[in-house]
Amino acid sequence: MLPVFDLTGKVMVVTGASKGLGRAFAKALAASGASVLGMARNREELECLRDEITDSGGRFDVAVADIVDENAVQAAVSFCLDRFGPPDVLVNNAGLGRVNKPFEDIETAEWRRTVDNNITGTFICCKYFGREMIKRQKGKIVNLASMSGIIANKGVHCGPYEVSKLGVVALTRSLASEWCKHHITVNALAPGYIATDRNSRFFEANPEWTRFALDLIPVGRMPTPDELGGAMVFLCSAASDYMNGAVLVMDGGYTVW
Repeated sequence: MLPVFDLTGKVMVVTGASKGLGRAFAKALAASGASVLGMARNREELECLRDEITDSGGRFDVAVADIVDENAVQAAVSFCLDRFGPPDVLVNNAGLGRVNKPFEDIETAEWRRTVDNNITGTFICCKYFGREMIKRQKGKIVNLASMSGIIANKGVHCGPYEVSKLGVVALTRSLASEWCKHHITVNALAPGYIATDRNSRFFEANPEWTRFALDLIPVGRMPTPDELGGAMVFLCSAASDYMNGAVLVMDGGYTVW
């Protein structure tokens, strides 16, 4: 392994770490040597992940927090400082998925909940963990965007998910421009369709749509969450030190058309 990918001695925070992509990111970062604080609302799932990572020799601990609760996020920052030390990297993975309804049928409460979690929650975590990075004049932030924040997906209804993920891209670029003076880089990862447990249930229940979607992906398949772990290690490591304000798209080629 090239030394620039070694995360030994680094402190990483991953939100939404209890399942799906967040779980895969936490495992990949810990396997690369980082001490990882996993944040999510579900303590039981986080503790299962802690057992899995620590049994493999990694360093991982748990902070139960809702990212839209500022007091809970501040408590997670304090726990991180006490448990592992100042954060070197924040991975803003937590968020809500698609509201698959026509715009005219979306409840305002559904809209607000999605936008609040995906944009405001990301902002809150950037704000409080970012303050610790500013104190040290160094750090990295990786936000989870989506190919759906760049395009309108075919075959499904667009809505607050797409709007919020484009907002995450704008937040990423805005922070990148402002915080570079503090030696903090801010980038985004934009996955395409991923075979998470939740998505897989939708794919299985909608086989006709799934075949349609696969025909739009040049590589002809959907990846597992673990397949994005290497990209996250890259974005969190010294290998990406000259990236700032970038959006790394991993969609199997969906957006080339």
